[in-house]
Amino acid sequence: MGLGLARLLGTWLPAPHHDNMRTAQERNVAVFARWCFRHRIVVVIAWLAVRLSVVGVERAVGSAYSNTFTLPGTASLTRAARSSDR
Repeated sequence: MGLGLARLLGTWLPAPHHDNMRTAQERNVAVFARWCFRHRIVVVIAWLAVRLSVVGVERAVGSAYSNTFTLPGTASLTRAARSSDR
């Protein structure tokens, strides 16, 4: 960002951070962001590998996964059976 643009934005810009004012978390995020930018091809390949792995696991599990759960004899199941009998 050029100095002219900084003057135009005025108070909208956050105060500049100096390294001695940054928290450890901010430094760690900055280091990670720099690494990701410098190795962006590796990052994109890693994201694609994760995506393909998730899709592969999802397809392998497929319909074997079910989130339906019933307990015989519960009030809600009894009512549901009664209403379907009508």
